[in-house]
Amino acid sequence: MKTMKTLTKNKLVMKKVLTLVMSMLILMSAEAQKAKKPNINKAKTLWTQGKLDEAKSMIDAATEYEKTMNEGKTWYYRGLIYATIDTTSTDFSSLSENPREVAIESFAKADEMAEEGKGYFLIGQSGLPTTMDQQIAGYYGYYFNEAVKSYEKEDLAIASEQFECAWSIMKSDTSAVTNAGYAAQANGDNDRAMEMFEKALSSGANGLNIYFNMIAITNGQEDWEGGLALIRRAKEFYPTDNSLNRSEVTALIKLEKVEEAKEQLIAAIENEPTDPVLRFSLGLLYEETEDLEMAISSYQNALEVAPDHYESNFNLAVIQFNKANTLYKQMTQLGISSADRKKEKELRPKIKKGFEDALPFWEKVYKIKAEDQSTLQTLMFIYSYLNMNDKAAKMETELDALD
Repeated sequence: MKTMKTLTKNKLVMKKVLTLVMSMLILMSAEAQKAKKPNINKAKTLWTQGKLDEAKSMIDAATEYEKTMNEGKTWYYRGLIYATIDTTSTDFSSLSENPREVAIESFAKADEMAEEGKGYFLIGQSGLPTTMDQQIAGYYGYYFNEAVKSYEKEDLAIASEQFECAWSIMKSDTSAVTNAGYAAQANGDNDRAMEMFEKALSSGANGLNIYFNMIAITNGQEDWEGGLALIRRAKEFYPTDNSLNRSEVTALIKLEKVEEAKEQLIAAIENEPTDPVLRFSLGLLYEETEDLEMAISSYQNALEVAPDHYESNFNLAVIQFNKANTLYKQMTQLGISSADRKKEKELRPKIKKGFEDALPFWEKVYKIKAEDQSTLQTLMFIYSYLNMNDKAAKMETELDALD
């Protein structure tokens, strides 16, 4: 009987101990859950204290916790924390493999969750608020400035990557990705340069210089078909640019499509008889194939429909000047023999007549665009040669003012 009572008592003791242990385990579990409950304000505080590892752990948990995962501030703070991890030079940089992508995504998600008319901000030590947009601009500025430093040190590959990083943060500013293309091109990485330039164009950049750089790359690779396609894309935005027109003519000649080009231009002129650019382009084509008479005729036809078409006037002026200048160069190379002096005597009236014929064309060009350096220089030379010294002095004064 004594043994039986002892066993019963022992069972009761064990049951109490087990109950106590279970209670403690439940309490510990509850405390552990309570301790792990994410707090976004705590995450922000840890961030401001520079405890990025703890801040990251806390904010990551908050993005999965049902009471904080749908708060815009959660994602805003996450963006700030990951942006800091991305730009820090300490050991914290190893906390994430892709902190910049996470920061960008987090800022974007915070923006989506923002209430209408309200934004995110932090109060700085000065007591003034710093908005999320300002913080993103600062993040962009960090990469842009680092890219400039790398470029100045001629670390062109790194500069190109950093410019692209800046653009990924603020895609509304296409200058960063354009510079990424320039840096890659300067580094000889043409594939990357073309990729960056295409990104710039697809982001809304329509700079003429971007197209010219892309055309230069394709021409350097003798990809005339690709170059022609780029030229025609550019002409949709800059249809009257003289350099693009010349580049198109050059590409067509390289592709041995001269006759095709002529046919296309002539047909286009028939459809649009009042368009001076088409007539001018035909003149370029003739000039590039050294058919100057037809080139002159085409430029004159352009002026019939648009008397002040600058490019046609300019090219006519150049052709007329070159005729006289060719003779002038011949004369300057003559010696002092009797035969040379005789030749000089024959050339002088022809040269004078040539410059006199060219003068009205240059004066018309000057009238259309008075502040063009090459026009002022050419007119000063012609006036001087023809002993029109007052007018030559006027051109010199205008050139000095231009400088």
